[in-house]
Amino acid sequence: MLAIGVMIWLGSELMFFSGLFAALFTIRAHLASWPPVGTHLDVLQSGIFTIVLIASSFTMQRAVWLIENRRRAEARTWVIATMIMGTLFVSNQAYEWTHLATRWYTNSYGSIFFITTGLHGLHVILASSQWRSCSFACVAAKVTPVSCPPSRASVTTGTSSTSYGSGCTRPCSC
Repeated sequence: MLAIGVMIWLGSELMFFSGLFAALFTIRAHLASWPPVGTHLDVLQSGIFTIVLIASSFTMQRAVWLIENRRRAEARTWVIATMIMGTLFVSNQAYEWTHLATRWYTNSYGSIFFITTGLHGLHVILASSQWRSCSFACVAAKVTPVSCPPSRASVTTGTSSTSYGSGCTRPCSC
């Protein structure tokens, strides 16, 4: 059931950002020059941080695989690497936002640039925050897996045992 929810969420993200890219392409098609006069694009810097963000997808996928294979300690390392990469990407966005001559009110390019990068940055911030809080909650509770039959999972927190059901050994999968 979780997989279906993730697919629906990813589909909605795809549609949302597709609309923003369609707006960007429409604006670009109607301008005489691209980027608009007075706009400086640092393609190298943006390209490097885009590679960092794409690499974070692979580190997160590695963490998910390790979690599914009950190698939680190793997974935590990969989740932390993912959070660091996301933080680097958002830090670069903050730098770009504060150092670009083009502002959101300068022209249509500025408007769509700040809307798209702002919402994408928010997406990355929320994902990193979720993983951060999950990691800290798991460490603080000292959650450790115990033997789990296929139909039921339990975790031990100190002296009590809690069932999370459906094969999940932790309340936050970290």
